[in-house]
Amino acid sequence: MIQHLFLKQKVFSLTEDFTFFDEFQRPIFRARGNFFAFPKQYKMFDAVNQVNPMILIRRKFFAFMPTFTIIDTSNNQTLFTVRQRFRLGRPIFDIATPHGNYMIDGNLIGHDFAIMNPNGRQVIQLNKRFLTWGDAYDVAIDTSQIPLHVAAAIILTIDCALHSSNR
Repeated sequence: MIQHLFLKQKVFSLTEDFTFFDEFQRPIFRARGNFFAFPKQYKMFDAVNQVNPMILIRRKFFAFMPTFTIIDTSNNQTLFTVRQRFRLGRPIFDIATPHGNYMIDGNLIGHDFAIMNPNGRQVIQLNKRFLTWGDAYDVAIDTSQIPLHVAAAIILTIDCALHSSNR
């Protein structure tokens, strides 16, 4: 089943603040980066329960290229490791799980790409919305292949890695 989300980054905020909306513009997930945390980390919450995070995204401290770990806080299990590889020109990411590697196809710089599972089936499609205040994206997720909150965490991680490599 394909579910559509809309991702919006808050423009003026000391902490990086993201909100995922459903197709009816209702918030379903919120994610916040810690401004003073070192190394950088993000917490993703259900829009209703913003006390206990569902997902924790941690940036690896000593890494040549941006490397993030996506952790399920309910069982403290690492779900994904997202690592940007060194390459001149367009960026390349490794998205590793215990079940195999996911692949990215498309234009990462233009935020117009698809993510395929280890079997080659498309699980996430992301397209940037232009002419919006701040970063905004349309996302289609195959929830029969990947949980909605995990897919949202992968998208958030890739966006954070792209922005951290631009600094």
